[in-house]
Amino acid sequence: MSISRYLQKAMREPLRIIGEITDTLKLLDFDAIAVCGTSGLILATPVTLALNKQLVIVRKAGEALHSHAEEQVEADTIDKIQSFVILDDLVSTGKTVCHILKTVREEGLWGSCMGVYAYNTRQLWKPSDELFQQWTGTGVYDKPLWEMMEKNPPKWQSEKLINA
Repeated sequence: MSISRYLQKAMREPLRIIGEITDTLKLLDFDAIAVCGTSGLILATPVTLALNKQLVIVRKAGEALHSHAEEQVEADTIDKIQSFVILDDLVSTGKTVCHILKTVREEGLWGSCMGVYAYNTRQLWKPSDELFQQWTGTGVYDKPLWEMMEKNPPKWQSEKLINA
């Protein structure tokens, strides 16, 4: 079985990484942690327990459903979530961040995204950061980046970044 190098780091030092994540996220005010895929989920579960937060699991684009439910988002009390933070291993193109933002909006989670944290690079983007504003369509950006990518995918990306 092959494990990506990003997950290898999380598997080798989970307690240290969970500690770093919880120490960083304690600085933010939010109700839930949103993740997509194994790399976010593997550490989000213990972090949500440590911080007493909700866990929102967003299915990857095109992922097969293994139940009769049609939802692309799983959470216990999604209607009570007012704010959330996105947790992932790494933010490279912003594809996962944009997918999570788009999907939670489509599924009725209208809470505010309070930050994006990449645990492998120890980067936290807050609403005041320019890249965060591009992702979410706040600040000087009138449309979220995922909407702009759907209409004009970057030239370096041959496939659509967001599967509608």
